[in-house]
Amino acid sequence: MLGRSTGVASRLKEINECLFITHCIAHRLALACNSAEKKVDFCKHAEHVIRSVYTFFSNSTNRIDILHKYQEILEHPILKIKQIYEVRWLSWYEAIKNLCLSIEPLMDTLLETITSMPNNSQRQNFISLYVEICDWKLLAFLHFLWDILGYLST
Repeated sequence: MLGRSTGVASRLKEINECLFITHCIAHRLALACNSAEKKVDFCKHAEHVIRSVYTFFSNSTNRIDILHKYQEILEHPILKIKQIYEVRWLSWYEAIKNLCLSIEPLMDTLLETITSMPNNSQRQNFISLYVEICDWKLLAFLHFLWDILGYLST
């Protein structure tokens, strides 16, 4: 949109040289956050864990059913584990909110899947995902993000 020579803004500027062009503040904030996130190793790790949790559930309707079972047992809201999209920064809010609100049922689902898994290599992957989610720094970071993104999304 704001390309130097072929973007819409530059074409409008050719027609009217007095035109003042600026980025949308929300879009600029999203670009800045995305750029900063890519430079911080812990943020990259958190993104990897969020994507791994989504992949864990997206590959199996049985796991989704187990998650819903534990959400009902623990009287948690029935929420989907959502995917994050790089171009839609508000998708982070929904994904992290649902992850934080479902952390206990998620852990129980992982444990049940691990104990019933015959494939040893896949079991090891799920165990390492479980250990990563148990990290208090990651959990604190996810809750912090949930809080901050909640303000930005309204």
